[in-house]
Amino acid sequence: MGDRKPWAMLAAVALLTTACNDSTPPPTLATATTAPTTVASSVTTPPTTAPPTTTTSTTSTSTTQSPDARFAEIERMAQEASVGRLRAIYDRDPTALLAWVGSQTAYDNGVEIIEKGTLDFVAEPDNSTVGLTVVEVLLDRSDCVAASVEVDARLTLGPTGQASSIY
Repeated sequence: MGDRKPWAMLAAVALLTTACNDSTPPPTLATATTAPTTVASSVTTPPTTAPPTTTTSTTSTSTTQSPDARFAEIERMAQEASVGRLRAIYDRDPTALLAWVGSQTAYDNGVEIIEKGTLDFVAEPDNSTVGLTVVEVLLDRSDCVAASVEVDARLTLGPTGQASSIY
């Protein structure tokens, strides 16, 4: 069948272009298109990061993060989004789902899962039952972050709880 990675990357770029350039979100997502800015209290893997560094110029002061610290921050955000999305589905709460999805398609898929009850939870989703690893940061801008991730929710969803996704 051949190597599918080039096709997957092409699909990811198309998804990112659409998600990050949409200036008028669909009406369903207009009330909440991004996750809250809180940081998850724990992550599945301890980040191996250096503390953020501060740079100062003569005209202004700005704070920049090391690449490792930024990667860890993106991983925490993706972890929080993954747990939040599963938690909203677990609670059967379409309104809460709005805070954790970035597109109308993702929202519609989540609502369909809620309505049909197609996920069989074996435990409540939280940071101890849902693991996430960022494989690659695909886009990192001030207005949009996207990453290819591996999600391991087998402790929440049983044997079918592993997936690759783009957050």
